[in-house]
Amino acid sequence: VETFEQNGFTFIGVGLQHQPGRRGSQGVSITLSHRATAAWERAGREMHVTFGARLMAVRLEVRCGRRGKGYHRKMGIFLISGYAPTSGHPVADHDAYYSAFGQLLSKAQPGDVIIAGVDANSSLGRGSLGGDSDASGRAGAVGPFGFERLNTTGRRLRTFLESNQL
Repeated sequence: VETFEQNGFTFIGVGLQHQPGRRGSQGVSITLSHRATAAWERAGREMHVTFGARLMAVRLEVRCGRRGKGYHRKMGIFLISGYAPTSGHPVADHDAYYSAFGQLLSKAQPGDVIIAGVDANSSLGRGSLGGDSDASGRAGAVGPFGFERLNTTGRRLRTFLESNQL
């Protein structure tokens, strides 16, 4: 884990200790502004960095509502950074990634807003995988716009998103 502050920004990152080649190949980070750093500090500098070099999260605590009476209501933001294996990686790498992602999601507190910035290395297609909405009226993790192409890693990502109601 690497954490440092520079020019009013806080950098938090994880990665492999030794890269397998000249080009970096795993590692994620989150950079927080001054205000986001204050929100992270209000949350007790909570970070989750024990899920390998492909996933990490921090929790921010923000105040919401209009200034005045309701402004002191607190809301958690669970901010995730991820880097999925490419389609050329073995299935075991994908299994490990999605298993770790599920474990990481379980660290979010009830009521937290989950924001995930992920290089998913996937083509998601568009529309619902099942073709219809579920009982709650949700049509799936992907809307009707975008490219039609759906690859194997995209199908797996969509299944993960939909099974976790993301």
